[in-house]
Amino acid sequence: MSNVSKEMVNRQADDRQLVARAKKGDWAAFEELVKAYQRPLFAYLYRLCGNTAEAEEVAQQAFVKAWQALGGVQAGVQFQDLALPHRHEPLHQPAQAH
Repeated sequence: MSNVSKEMVNRQADDRQLVARAKKGDWAAFEELVKAYQRPLFAYLYRLCGNTAEAEEVAQQAFVKAWQALGGVQAGVQFQDLALPHRHEPLHQPAQAH
């Protein structure tokens, strides 16, 4: 197994452990996940929309949505599956009227 492959396997194992801890309400574990995925998620979103402010806003929404979804996920889920917007979802959710 190459070093890159080992790193990916280790990252996935770490993610599963962090997701399990975050699911139990461990905010520090969720912060670790956000730190690990913030830059790659922003870069991905920026490539899609080409706008810094919009990419930042969508990334923020994605992390909030991931936090809210934690309670309903099964063991072993990857954080990237919670945080990445799905293809059928619009990138930006309009602000809701109060």
